[in-house]
Amino acid sequence: MKHLLLLLVAAAPLCLALPESISFVEPADLPEEFMQAHLGSNDAQVCIDKQLLQCQNSFNWYLNITSDADWTNPTVLIHLIQGFYEQGISGILKLCTARTYFQQCLGSSYMACMQPTKFLSKGQSLRDAWRYIGVMRELEFQCNGGFLQTTQNWDCILQIQKSQKDMYAQCQDAFHNATQKDPTIVCQASVDFSNCARAPYFVGCGADAGWWECERVRISLNLDQSCPENLCAFNHFLAPQPSSLNKYLSHGEKLAQTQHVSQNKLDFLADRVRRIEKRMTNN
Repeated sequence: MKHLLLLLVAAAPLCLALPESISFVEPADLPEEFMQAHLGSNDAQVCIDKQLLQCQNSFNWYLNITSDADWTNPTVLIHLIQGFYEQGISGILKLCTARTYFQQCLGSSYMACMQPTKFLSKGQSLRDAWRYIGVMRELEFQCNGGFLQTTQNWDCILQIQKSQKDMYAQCQDAFHNATQKDPTIVCQASVDFSNCARAPYFVGCGADAGWWECERVRISLNLDQSCPENLCAFNHFLAPQPSSLNKYLSHGEKLAQTQHVSQNKLDFLADRVRRIEKRMTNN
């Protein structure tokens, strides 16, 4: 199986022009038409502006971020998070601690604050709103449902991220080109994108890391409500099921199917991260 995947990866057509720097944190762009049609719930009023700003400022303060890295400038936020990625496991643990505090700070309004309509109502562009939510959802997975895979496989994950930039660019370009041409195929194209990105991790790091990358890409696209049939199976590459055979999965149900760590364990995770950080500092 692994040899077959290696052949498939090697046979993938090269793009004529690849970006000089690929950020794995940055969610792939979705067609404007698709985003307009899938704005999600209109719970913007439930998310209190002052509280959201306070929680974001606390997130930035913990990470010693002094610039305006938030929904108003997701590009800066993405760049800074990528920097923590490159610090290795210590950077990941810092991000996870900050993200845990962020969700705890928002409490029951967390999901309402992770809706595009919230940021559109404040004058942000649809693309920036989607990118910000995608980045925060990505961290949610890495530090929650995928926390064990993140910490146990990070050295290998980081190595693949660095060595397979061209491959990831090809996967992302294929997704972008296909969906811009036909926005109605976003759900299927996201499956292809997730599988494409997953392949080198599956080959180089094993099934755990392969599942992790599949989920990271899928969740960063913020398609839970739009493509509820898309799930990353752990032991094999995902394939979408006919929508008629699947009931709508809520955010909580979706995470429960992807090894979600429940809300009442967030304190435990935060404490565990702090203990690991302390031990690493002492060493």
